[in-house]
Amino acid sequence: MALKFLKKINNNQFFRFIIAGGINTLFGWMVFASAFNFSNNISISLISSTVLGVFFNYLTFGGYTFRKYSRAIFIKFILCYILVYIINLLVLTSLQNYFSVILAQLILLPIMALLSYLIIKNFVFY
Repeated sequence: MALKFLKKINNNQFFRFIIAGGINTLFGWMVFASAFNFSNNISISLISSTVLGVFFNYLTFGGYTFRKYSRAIFIKFILCYILVYIINLLVLTSLQNYFSVILAQLILLPIMALLSYLIIKNFVFY
């Protein structure tokens, strides 16, 4: 029964995205939190987690979730992450007045994950 369930999850792109996204989110947030604790600078921390995240996430999303790799896809993937970075930076900067930066980024994670899924699915791996 468990094997059947795991096979069903593995055959469903959205569930594969959730699994890969969870791993990617944890990785990205850990990089962000570490960079922020070291630099105390939102932009540096966010760009650090975004740059490292692009390469890490391309492997998990491209290989596991969408099962596609190519140079053209990677370029579109980078462009989408630039857009997500800009949106994330704008919202995070405005939230820092209400929450600690690390908590604000944690709050934004599900929203940014859904946004990135929609952008990546519709403009990169369509």
